[in-house]
Amino acid sequence: MSMSDFDPYALLGLPPDADEPTIRARYLALTRAHPPDRDPERFAQIKQAYDLVRDPERRLRALLLEFETSDSLAALRRDVQIQLSRRRLATAELLSLADLSS
Repeated sequence: MSMSDFDPYALLGLPPDADEPTIRARYLALTRAHPPDRDPERFAQIKQAYDLVRDPERRLRALLLEFETSDSLAALRRDVQIQLSRRRLATAELLSLADLSS
């Protein structure tokens, strides 16, 4: 599978707007079904997809690369805002943001 054909959401069986708990639950279910000792190739694909969709920065980069040049900046901005509004920050992230503002 080439990177241009790689759709991490399809591989994980998730919609692109899935939240973090849903992403993690699906990842855990798939890794139980395809453990690395029994299905190393499938496990590697699942891990690669999970690493991409769980990291907001990598997810945003993938989203940016996915857009055609004809797509408007406004559409991109709207999609990013929707994705970020659905994201729940971990306690450590919230505390680090508080440290930055003081």
